[in-house]
Amino acid sequence: LMQAEVEQERVARMLAEEEQKRAEDEAMARMAAMKAERERAERDAISHMEALKLERLRMEREAAEAQNKSKTLEQETAERLEMEKRLYEEREARLARENEERLESERQRFMEREASFAAEKRSLFEREEETAAKRAEDEENLRLQMAQALRQAELDAKGRRKAEEKERIAMSRAIAAEHERN
Repeated sequence: LMQAEVEQERVARMLAEEEQKRAEDEAMARMAAMKAERERAERDAISHMEALKLERLRMEREAAEAQNKSKTLEQETAERLEMEKRLYEEREARLARENEERLESERQRFMEREASFAAEKRSLFEREEETAAKRAEDEENLRLQMAQALRQAELDAKGRRKAEEKERIAMSRAIAAEHERN
C-alpha cells in the first residue's frame, strides 16, 4: 500500500513536471511567435514606408513629366537635377543626423567613463590620504611611546641612584654607629 502511494506520488510529480515543462515550452513558443510577428510587422512597416516613398517619388516624377512635356530639354534636365539634389540633401541630412546621434552616444559613454575614472581616482586619493594619516598617527604614537619609555627609563635610573645613595648613607650611618659602639 505504501509502495503504491509512493508510486502514485512519483507519477503525480512526473505529470506535474511534464505539465510545467509543457507550459514553459508553450510560453517560450508564444514569446518566439510574438517576437517573430513583431519583427515581421516592423519589416512590413519599413517596406510599406519605402513603398510609399517610392510611390511619392514616382508620382512626383510623373507629375513633373506631364508638366514638363511642354518645357524644353534643358528645363527638364534642370528639374531632374534639382529633384536628385533634393533627394541627395535629404539623404545627407539623415546621415548627418545619424552620425550626430552616434557621436552624442559616444560622447555620453566617454563622459560616463571619465566620471567613473575620476571617482576611482578620488577614491584612491582618499585611501592614500587615509593611509598617510594613519601612518603619521602611528609614527606619532610610536614617538610618544618612545619618549615615554625614555622618561620612564630616566626616572627609573634616577630612582635607582637615589636608592643607592640612600643605601650608601644607611651603610655609612650603620658603619658610624658600629664605630661609636666599639
